[in-house]
Amino acid sequence: MKTRETLPLLLLLSPLLFTTVPATLGSTAIGVILDDSAQIDDDALARLFARLDVADDVNVTDEGLRPVVARITGDDPSAAIWQGCRLVEEGVLALLSATGCRSLLVINSVSATLRIPHVATPVRSCPAGVMPGHGSSALPYTFNMRPSPEVHAHALRDMLNTLTWTMVTFLYDHDDGLTVMKNLLEALADDGKPLKAVFLKIEWDTEEDLGRTTDERVRNLLEQGIKPNSFIVYGRSALARTLLQKADKYSLLTRETQWIILQEESVQVPALFATGIVTFFRLTFSRATYSPHSKVHSLYMQDAVSLLRESVSEAHASVAWAPSSPASCGFGPNKVLNEDRKLTRILATSKTTGLSGPIQFDEAGWNNLSRWEIINVEFMAKNGTLAHKEEPFVMKRETPAGPVFYGFCIDILDQMAKDHNFRYDIYETPDRKFGVQLDNGSWNGAIGQVLSRHADIAVSDLVISAQREEVVDFTKPYLDYGVRLILKKPVDKEQNWWGFLAPLDGTVWWSILGAVFSVSVLLYLLHRYSPYGSYKQPHGPEKHHSDLKETVWFIIGSLMQQGGEPIQNFISGRILSAFWWFFVLIIIATYTANLAAFLTVSRMDIPVRSVQDLAQQAKIKYGTVRDSNLQSFFRSRSQEGGMYERMWNFMVGSDPSAFVDTTVEGLERVQKGDYAFLWDTAVLEYEKNRKCDLIIIGDPFYKGGYGFAMPRGAPYRDDLSMTILRMQGSGHIEKLQTRWWTTNSTCSDEEATMVETTKVEFVGMAGVFAVLLMGCALSVIALFLELAWHLFVTRPRDTPDRHSPAEIPPPQLPNGDLFV
Repeated sequence: MKTRETLPLLLLLSPLLFTTVPATLGSTAIGVILDDSAQIDDDALARLFARLDVADDVNVTDEGLRPVVARITGDDPSAAIWQGCRLVEEGVLALLSATGCRSLLVINSVSATLRIPHVATPVRSCPAGVMPGHGSSALPYTFNMRPSPEVHAHALRDMLNTLTWTMVTFLYDHDDGLTVMKNLLEALADDGKPLKAVFLKIEWDTEEDLGRTTDERVRNLLEQGIKPNSFIVYGRSALARTLLQKADKYSLLTRETQWIILQEESVQVPALFATGIVTFFRLTFSRATYSPHSKVHSLYMQDAVSLLRESVSEAHASVAWAPSSPASCGFGPNKVLNEDRKLTRILATSKTTGLSGPIQFDEAGWNNLSRWEIINVEFMAKNGTLAHKEEPFVMKRETPAGPVFYGFCIDILDQMAKDHNFRYDIYETPDRKFGVQLDNGSWNGAIGQVLSRHADIAVSDLVISAQREEVVDFTKPYLDYGVRLILKKPVDKEQNWWGFLAPLDGTVWWSILGAVFSVSVLLYLLHRYSPYGSYKQPHGPEKHHSDLKETVWFIIGSLMQQGGEPIQNFISGRILSAFWWFFVLIIIATYTANLAAFLTVSRMDIPVRSVQDLAQQAKIKYGTVRDSNLQSFFRSRSQEGGMYERMWNFMVGSDPSAFVDTTVEGLERVQKGDYAFLWDTAVLEYEKNRKCDLIIIGDPFYKGGYGFAMPRGAPYRDDLSMTILRMQGSGHIEKLQTRWWTTNSTCSDEEATMVETTKVEFVGMAGVFAVLLMGCALSVIALFLELAWHLFVTRPRDTPDRHSPAEIPPPQLPNGDLFV
């Protein structure tokens, strides 16, 4: 009664709130009640009702539909009931509303009381109580284009039955969320999977209020010692977006947490959050008409107008449409519309498909024929990729369309994207660092970006280390890693008059001189004491060969490869000569080969030739990149003492600092001179092939591998690793190495390659001297054998007896005649 007593007063105010769209659109009036949250102006509404939208629809009669619009401010039930009555008294055939839930409740009452069909498109999902039961009547009068909260609850129930949650934090911004959660908890209890819930309501009007309120509620929750890991968000899209931002701020967006967002509209989540831990659970719509920027309510509104148009046309075609007196909700008995409920029955039995999907109402008037989709952004079609610039792994080129990244790692990433059908957004490391653990336990650089889940993948020449593996995951190594040092090539040194002596060590030269003298003396002795030597020949040209000067000349002539004359015609001499010639052969070959190498690099005076040499000197400063894995390596190994401790103390104590911020800065210092840069071999080889004044020194140390970094537990790690293994097996990685390291080289092999040569030391030639000594020993043994043979075999047989008649000369007479 109280409501009816206020109607006359409201009737006086109605001209201020009531508008009519020109009747050129059609003759069948449809009452439209809008509040300001619907955000539909008269022009947009006119376009919805215009026959232009349905020119090809043969079911529409010539009369068409004409909207009669009534607007209310806010979700005001009093204004809504008055405008509903006012429209009915104007003679509208049906009502169409787009209001809040409280206004919808009273409009439903007007519709049921006056028996006029009402199609509702609430601006948000409403609790089940807004749809009144139809009592003894077989049909409802209100038809809600949205699904009921029970449908939301059942959809969540099906999903939670696959999880092992025992407790959940439920965040919502309207009371209909309580209805959904109540139905969900009851359904899970019936399934034997009871779930404890913490409810957190976030009330807001503007996005500024939303940000402030959300921050306060989440912070208060954490201050109470509650850090949940399971969340369900039910509300407007701005609520979901803001909650994810705050979750990232308070470390609630990690692999240990899981979020389910029940949402009709798309939530525009920045790439910052696309890390694989948020599941969107939303209604599906026609892909041809819906985009992430579409408003779901506008789709419902278009479908409602189309449904009314088709239903009115069908009602006109099936019965003779006679004008009836308008209904009334004034004082006294309510006057209802006498239309035989034809239009209501048509709406109740409608089954069609609109822009929002299939449309079919249940007996309570809900459009529950809806479909849901699950979008797990654990591996979205587009992910955030972090790149750390380092030639030739990752390089950047500025273009009119923006920066373009390219390089060895980008080629591998493109192959991964092709194999696994994803796209990526790439950005550069903000602080231009690879990443080390700071004193407060946090990480900077690329590792810090991945650890904070600002990036899905870090793409660069990141070294896989045990310390990094504790906080992030890596793919399989795509390239081997090792550390060497690079220096500036030394300038040409002054001409060395004694450079021809450089191939052999001084000890070797003195040993050769000693061998010449020793073998000469031994050969002289062989001549002197051998019964077959030239010294024993009283007559003949070989007599002079037994002199010491002649044996020395023979030895030197053989050494100079000028012939072996004179010929040694006795066994011991020939044995010694043969071994001496073998000795000369090895010495000359070694000297000739090493001399050629020394002449090739005779201009280079390399001050250090290994990292050990570098550690033992203090003239040349050396260092590496600050906050890099290599710096961490030196810091940790310095605690063990020895070479690494000396190197670390030298680098830390250098002034100016031995550390550089980037590789480019390190190479620039090298080119200025008196600085050695310790860095990845792969990077140094690339730079050496393009900067011909640089030279790489020493063998690689601290060996390992390069990999792509990603958050711990990333489900796509194995897939990306498999791509790397396939590329290595097919030779694709090797081809990329050739392309980026060798093909574009600007230095010749002679300039780009350092030939390390060292003097031949005595240790390396000891064998040939041992062979010579063995030859000397054999020649001495042969001498003794010659003496024995001559003494016991040759002499008794060849020397005549002094008393033999054949040896006694005939006697001579004094006058010289022979005595006979």
